[in-house]
Amino acid sequence: MNIIPVWVVAIPLVVGCDPKPGGTGESTAGTGETSTSTGSTSTGEPTSSSGTTTSTGDPTTSTTTTTTGEPTTSTTDSPFVEDPDMGPQPNACDYHLEGCSPDHKCNVYAPQGESNVLGNLGCFPLDPNPKQIGEPCSTGELPNDGIDNCVAGAVCWNVDDNGNGTCHGLCYPEPGTEDFMCHGQAASCSLCQECAVGLCLPFCDPLQPDCGDGLICVAHYDGFVCAPDASNGEAGDGVACEFINACNAGLMCGDGSRQEGCETNGCCTPYCDMNNPDACPEPSEMCAAVYEQPPEGYEHIGACLQPE
Repeated sequence: MNIIPVWVVAIPLVVGCDPKPGGTGESTAGTGETSTSTGSTSTGEPTSSSGTTTSTGDPTTSTTTTTTGEPTTSTTDSPFVEDPDMGPQPNACDYHLEGCSPDHKCNVYAPQGESNVLGNLGCFPLDPNPKQIGEPCSTGELPNDGIDNCVAGAVCWNVDDNGNGTCHGLCYPEPGTEDFMCHGQAASCSLCQECAVGLCLPFCDPLQPDCGDGLICVAHYDGFVCAPDASNGEAGDGVACEFINACNAGLMCGDGSRQEGCETNGCCTPYCDMNNPDACPEPSEMCAAVYEQPPEGYEHIGACLQPE
């Protein structure tokens, strides 16, 4: 069987570029929704035929200071310092997640007037009985304020209107290193241009997706990962699409020019097993490779498309 790489319409998931603390960006707080709908991020060399790109930068730390008529000091006794323009702000910590007292954790948050949660770090109270990565969690009424009940090194993400989500690990370097990684997790590190740290997206199998409610298994630069589902269950086989997470579970947004009846740049088409010669329902389609150089464990994953 010939192996033809799949062309993917758009690649961003939650985030996808250099870590640069303290800036603003496209991703929304614990909802994890906004940047799943952007299709223009590309800042590195392609690593797969899906067009996903990554790059690394030189992260720096940021601090919060208070300017008044008299010298002031701040301690970790309180998780907040006062900023005359922004209101109470958390004590600063760095992208190694260090700098907080033992009863606090370094977490991401969105200051007043900002939307990029992953671009800001601060010290927040650590829940005495924290939830582990992968467990249900809660942010309370304010999902962007940095306070949740996840373990240190994790954030409550993909939060619903009631403040309920799932603990996701943060992607950060060990002290003394600059290598961002998901520590002890079967997950992909997703970074963005204005991110202080990244978000760890758990790996999945698109042929047997088990991401849970509100999530979908999509192609990332180093494997398939669980990302927010933007299909609303309404994007079946042949439906026009623009983003990789805009098709129903078990489908991917593939090259429209290689799908019979597709009149747009991309349409939803089934994932398939390249070891199965009868994997695709349409006789004119073949099971084409998703990656030019597939990550380990995903060599057999394809999508149903016509030969080029």
